[in-house]
Amino acid sequence: ILGLLAYLKEAQDPIPAPRKLSEWQMYMLKKGDVIGTVYEAEWPLSGRPSKDHLAFRAEIAKRLLAAESDAYRHDLRQEVEDIHARDLQAYAAERQLCPRTSEETQQKYVALFLSKVL
Repeated sequence: ILGLLAYLKEAQDPIPAPRKLSEWQMYMLKKGDVIGTVYEAEWPLSGRPSKDHLAFRAEIAKRLLAAESDAYRHDLRQEVEDIHARDLQAYAAERQLCPRTSEETQQKYVALFLSKVL
């Protein structure tokens, strides 16, 4: 039963399209060492609870990104757009290889399954 239900759920809720990273997220990926150094220096003085450590890193990334040159931010923005475009192309190609199951086919599988079980 679980296998059929999982199959039907996947057919109903296909994998969502890839999300585009924000510029500060890409900056975190590219400049993680710099952000880490600033984090190590500032975190002990922040007085924030430990659950805020990731949000604190994000704030540092946003602050450091804002201090970068316009040219750097433009190039980073373009890189984010390029990566997202490639991800969407790959997603579209994959969706063509694995099309969504039609409602009629789903009903046939349910009927077949119920005829075997009941």
